[in-house]
Amino acid sequence: MLKSFFKFPLIIVITILVSSFTPPQSQSGIIYKVTSTHWGLKLTYTNEQGNIQQEDVNNSKWEKSFKANAGSFLNISAQSKMHNATIKVDILKNGFVIETAESKGDFVIASASTLLK
Repeated sequence: MLKSFFKFPLIIVITILVSSFTPPQSQSGIIYKVTSTHWGLKLTYTNEQGNIQQEDVNNSKWEKSFKANAGSFLNISAQSKMHNATIKVDILKNGFVIETAESKGDFVIASASTLLK
């Protein structure tokens, strides 16, 4: 009887300890990549802190690398400043493309976004 009496509280304590343990989140390597047929881009993206950031880029290529946790919202939008342009945006996770978008035309915008798994 006394043996059973101690088993129940021990089971409760173990259950509480196991359920309260949350393993650390592993971070993924994220790259936003933008390419265009012409120089001159206007970028809007969600940065590593989860805030919206804008940049003007006087080039035809741009990349941004950072680490992010599962559940993070990722977004990159790029607009060409030129006529007859092709613009492509990619979101890469650990080196693999997970989202992509492409647009062609005058002053076009390409936008890709995802919730990181």
